[in-house]
Formats: sequence, C-alpha cells, structure tokens
Amino acid sequence: MSFRSSIRAAAISNLLLAAAFVTVFCLATSASAVTLVWDADSNLQGTGTWDANTTQDWKTSNTAGAPDSKWNPNDGTLDAQFGGTLSAAATDGTGSANGKVTVSGTINVDSITLAPAAGTYALSGGVLHITNPTNSIVMNTISSGAARAQVIASQITGTDITVFTDSLTGGVNSLLTLGSPGTGVTNTFTGDLIFGGSNTASVGFAQININNPTALPATATVRMKRNNSQLLFGSGGASGSNTFTATYNNNIILNDGGSVATSQSIGAFSNGTVITLGGVISGNSGLIFQLGTGGGQGKIV
Repeated sequence: MSFRSSIRAAAISNLLLAAAFVTVFCLATSASAVTLVWDADSNLQGTGTWDANTTQDWKTSNTAGAPDSKWNPNDGTLDAQFGGTLSAAATDGTGSANGKVTVSGTINVDSITLAPAAGTYALSGGVLHITNPTNSIVMNTISSGAARAQVIASQITGTDITVFTDSLTGGVNSLLTLGSPGTGVTNTFTGDLIFGGSNTASVGFAQININNPTALPATATVRMKRNNSQLLFGSGGASGSNTFTATYNNNIILNDGGSVATSQSIGAFSNGTVITLGGVISGNSGLIFQLGTGGGQGKIV
C-alpha cells in the first residue's frame, strides 16, 4: 500500500469512528426522557391546550411561576407531568374547572404522570400517542382520596399501555378512566392494557375504568400484573354516571405477575349497565365482582 493510500485509509477509519461515536451519543441522550410539568395558570395546574410547539403552558421544573416552555420536540421523548391542587371535580366526566386539558392534534409523549394533590384532570380531544409501553400512564403518587380519579378521554394510540400504580397511602385507590361517557372515543393502541405495579401490593385498589364501548380495543388482552387490580365498566363519581351495554371479547389474565394475586375484581357502577365478557378469564387468583370493596349495580355477564 502506498503512503498516500495509507493516509486515505486512516482518514476513512477515523471518520467511521467519529460517526459511530455520534450515533452512540445520540442514542444515549435520547434514552433519558425530559419531563415537562403542566402549568397553564402559573401555579402548576390550570385549564388550557396541549399542542405541539405552539402554546407556552409547560414548565421545565416543578416550581410555580410563569410557564417557560412549549411542548417541543413532539417526537415521543418527553414525559408529561400533571400536578397542582385542583378544585372539586364535576360528576360528568369533565374533570375539575381548573383541570380541563384540551389535546390539539396528535401529541407524541413518552409517559404521562397524573399526580394532583386534589381534584381531577380530564384530558380530552386530539390523539395521545404514548411511546412508553411499561410506564405509559403513572398513577403512583396518589395519596389523597380527593385526587384518586383522573380521566383521559382523548384517543390513545401506541402499543402496550401500562397504567403503573405501586405504592398508595392507606386505603386510597387510584382510578384512571379511559374514554368519556356516552359513545366516547375509540382507542386504537395495538398492544395490551396492563395493570402495572407490585404483585404484593396490599393497600389501595388500582382501578382502570372503561367508560364507553370502544375505549378498550378489541385486540387488547387485559393483564393484571398488580395485586388489588379492578377492571371497571362505568365507575360513577368524577367519571360520570353513564349507563351502556357492550360486549368485550378481550382475554383477561387475573394474575400476570408470577405469584398468586389474592384480590382481583371486575365491576360496573350504574344500574342499567350490562357488560358481556366473551374472552377467556384466566390466572391463579381470587376474583370478586365488585367496584371498590363491594359496590356496583351494573350487570356483568
């Protein structure tokens, strides 16, 4: 090999190494999502619009003050956190007066944490494409009965959707409602609906409420990985007291966490609601048809 060829080969080698370093660096930096905190009213809460790189209603830190950020980039690498202290929620599924969030267009988000000290956020409109299949929606900070019920009535897309609830204070339950009363939204995520958290959890129910006939995709298996999981169909209260009739052919795995789950439940709130379950219900677990510790007037077939 000539001297000139050796120089050229060395230069190409160095360029390839540099390119590889840049690629690894980019992958490493994108692996850690940045959290933006909702702050539509300069007090870490508020009613407003969640859009892409338009409205400045986010904070880069969890401290009250004028919002300093827009939702950008809209590429699924950002986490969204909703906190503050909201007013008492309405009983029609629309949330607290200062907790109504209107989603505009398609928002790509890594995960969503719903953690107000009181009151109910209600996210509605648009599309939420959630890119994190293991911590999709985090309800792990619910410590007050006044903040137990949160609502996502926007269309949800993605793969697996895991509602993660682990530690809860005392007997407080966490309640996430998917869909709105009535005809509601059609969720189209392509994976499963997963109750995430500890299979040894002993306090508080992790409740996921399906609030209209199309809020649970027909292809999704419901996987209860957390002990004390409750799959509800119309839960009343802040979710609205609608009645509906629907058939769900989804498979349900009561104990998908690797050890015996002692308490899993399925229930419906309103008298007049008739839910037919046509899939396979499996798992080594106790199963009680109830809402909470014994409520629910709806019929499960």
